[in-house]
Amino acid sequence: MVVYVPAFGFLDDLSALRHDFGRPMIVSSGYRCRRYNESKGYTQTHATGKAVDIKITNPNAHELTRLAFKHGFKGIGWQQKGPRDKRFIHLDKARTTPVIWSY
Repeated sequence: MVVYVPAFGFLDDLSALRHDFGRPMIVSSGYRCRRYNESKGYTQTHATGKAVDIKITNPNAHELTRLAFKHGFKGIGWQQKGPRDKRFIHLDKARTTPVIWSY
């Protein structure tokens, strides 16, 4: 049996971010295996255990983004258009330089 262990410190960083944010952060996508990511054409950040997608909408998305940079998250992807229940922010620590993008 293979047991997945997230990248060292990532969950601690995510927990510290949630504490500063002061509200629940609903994870809509966490770890994904490499095979799944490859089949969808996704990057491998989720497969490294260093990325999550958080269900969130504006204006909370702006605040979470600001705090995420403060906590060292370098990859931030925004999906804030379309149905509200499909909106999220991708947060990762798999990058060496800060980058923000929209879907």
